[in-house]
Amino acid sequence: GPRGILALARYDSNDLHWISRDSALFVTRRGRVIRTGGLVENLLGTDVGDNDPVQTGLHRLTGPASFTRWIDTDFENRYQMKVMSKFELVRREQITILDRTYDTIYGRELNYVPDIGWKFTNHYWVDEKSGFVWKSRQYIAHSFGPLELEVLKPAAPLPTAT
Repeated sequence: GPRGILALARYDSNDLHWISRDSALFVTRRGRVIRTGGLVENLLGTDVGDNDPVQTGLHRLTGPASFTRWIDTDFENRYQMKVMSKFELVRREQITILDRTYDTIYGRELNYVPDIGWKFTNHYWVDEKSGFVWKSRQYIAHSFGPLELEVLKPAAPLPTAT
């Protein structure tokens, strides 16, 4: 679809609620899209537990990592669909967003949803020191392409390196 700007509508601890000009809603948690509204097909919820590498810091991975999460969608009213993921860090990469350059680590998440035979790959560009997700390309629905996000300005100060 067309490019657009999302405005931060609500800052709720780790959940950021973004809204588009046409009233589509996107909720992110530390870089991962966990819920949507107002689209042709919506991600109604995501259960990631405490071990989501996107949320705990992709920059800390020392090798491939497996992860499982569960999603609810309005695609055929499917609930608690298991998503099996494998993360791999690919390379260090400088990216530019609005004339600002960031040193990132590019990683990808290979996903499989056995209930519907859906395979897809999400891509993340994370700050190499803090793990902040500056850019991502994430599939949020079975019926259309990925959502591409670039953060122009973080909603809160970046976490300090650990």
